[in-house]
Amino acid sequence: MLKNRTNLYFKIATVLLLSWLAYFIFTNEWYLLKELWMIPATMTFGSFVAGFSAEGGGAVAFPVFTKLLHVIPVNAKQFSLLIQSVGMTMASIFIVSRKIPFYTKAILPAIFGGILGQLISLLMGWLITSSHLKWLFTIQIGALGVALIFRHYSGGQRINEISTRDSGVLLFITGMIGGFLTINIGSGADMVAFVVLTLIFNSTEKKATPTTVIIMALNSIVGVLLISMFGEWTPWAINAWKTAIPVVILGAPLGAYIASKVSNLFILKALLLFISIEVVSTIWLIPLPNWVIPAFLGVVLLMCIIVRRSNPKASLNRTE
Repeated sequence: MLKNRTNLYFKIATVLLLSWLAYFIFTNEWYLLKELWMIPATMTFGSFVAGFSAEGGGAVAFPVFTKLLHVIPVNAKQFSLLIQSVGMTMASIFIVSRKIPFYTKAILPAIFGGILGQLISLLMGWLITSSHLKWLFTIQIGALGVALIFRHYSGGQRINEISTRDSGVLLFITGMIGGFLTINIGSGADMVAFVVLTLIFNSTEKKATPTTVIIMALNSIVGVLLISMFGEWTPWAINAWKTAIPVVILGAPLGAYIASKVSNLFILKALLLFISIEVVSTIWLIPLPNWVIPAFLGVVLLMCIIVRRSNPKASLNRTE
């Protein structure tokens, strides 16, 4: 039975790869691979990170494209959303088919909240378009890195199951915030869910990570559908997406597989390394506005307070 379930991913991956190949043969769009070669090259690493950690592929694509390749934010945002709808979905199929443990009870509340968050943001026009976007992204994951270090050295028990009855509202709100970020920057639902799971519910990084992969996959699909119905895709985002599809079909599930085989501490160290690269690259490449340091310290303080005051006994139990 396990073998049959595992084969499900490989069957779907084979169909998608053959479909991608057939599309390029019939449309003769091979020139896109030459013109946009940096896209699949970036996503070779980005897709692995998407499956391996809570950062997601968009967390690699967005900063690389906007900082190094000088892609305009709307193109980077849309590409991140499109490519994660493929890569994270394939990683999710792999996670489920391989029976990799994740918090099943966290999925539905977070997804319903994500749908509402994306709808509100898209329909009301609350889209982040300012130049502050790059720094807001960095502040978010930089503060998470500091909080994870704080929690690691402060100790505390880790939990293996979430009670929907006690935590559903919080997970729904988490999904709303994550959905707002997803529709605005093409990523973020996974990071917000990871913050709540690890800092408030005291879950292990190893089990929280596949949970956030599934949440991000479903949020990405919702975002793609909403923009297709109420918005408009840029030609650059569509063409870039075409070039990177085969890379993420294989890369994201590989990251999920490796994450399931290594220790919780290894995942934590790898996540902190990815966060450090993001923060350092932003400081190096982007001018530092005056408001960034106070905002960063404020978010760090908030997350550390959450770590200190979280009470897992109130909403979680230890068995699964």
